[in-house]
Amino acid sequence: MLKITQTIFLFCLILICQTHNIIAQNPLVTHMFTADPTARVFNGKLYVFPSSDTYPPKGREKEFPRFCMPGYHAFSLENGATWKDHGWILKENDVPWGEKDTYAMWAPDCIEKDGKYYYYYPAKPKNDSAFRRIGVGVSKNPTGPFKWEKSFIKGVSGIDPGLLLDDDNKATYFLVEVTNYM
Repeated sequence: MLKITQTIFLFCLILICQTHNIIAQNPLVTHMFTADPTARVFNGKLYVFPSSDTYPPKGREKEFPRFCMPGYHAFSLENGATWKDHGWILKENDVPWGEKDTYAMWAPDCIEKDGKYYYYYPAKPKNDSAFRRIGVGVSKNPTGPFKWEKSFIKGVSGIDPGLLLDDDNKATYFLVEVTNYM
């Protein structure tokens, strides 16, 4: 019995000690940091809309120790194997109602309805006590260019907008409301 136990133990030890290199076969993003992606299929093509994460600006590392998100990129799967970066969709300093250089462009969403693409995003508003407000832009293409609304959606304060288009073509809007942020 002892010999069987030792053999099983040795076999398990050998299995545990085996190392394997695990490499992504088709990484989505390798040239930049991203977070909070939304993935959508439009006209049979996969699109991903993440926040673009970056290092804090020089001299502001203590103010922004992490989560420096100055805007959004869009990616699409071109031929089932190659990801294409469509570049900046929106930068926070281009948000007409947004506070500049807050690096707070988190979790966006994009949805298609009646041939138009609606891109929802949170940003820090200027001259407003709200933690974040939600803005929207409209385009004929999922990667833009978008026509951005000059103001945020009134009465809505929060982050991480999400939209659901049901079978009746009715859109439902979800978000995370932040009421006591410190």
